[in-house]
Amino acid sequence: QVSKQLTIQMAKNMYSKKVMQHGYVPKTSQNVPEEEASIIILVIVCGSVIFQIIKSIKKDI
Repeated sequence: QVSKQLTIQMAKNMYSKKVMQHGYVPKTSQNVPEEEASIIILVIVCGSVIFQIIKSIKKDI
């Protein structure tokens, strides 16, 4: 029974180590400059606005 308790304790230790390792997630996998990311977001937002305007104009016709 001692070996069974030891096995359970070892399994708990291994599990807790794995859980702690999975907690670290890097911010991004690629280094994208913040200015470039802002430009991409701006282009997406402007494109969406233009699409919505065209859609509303076609709906009124």
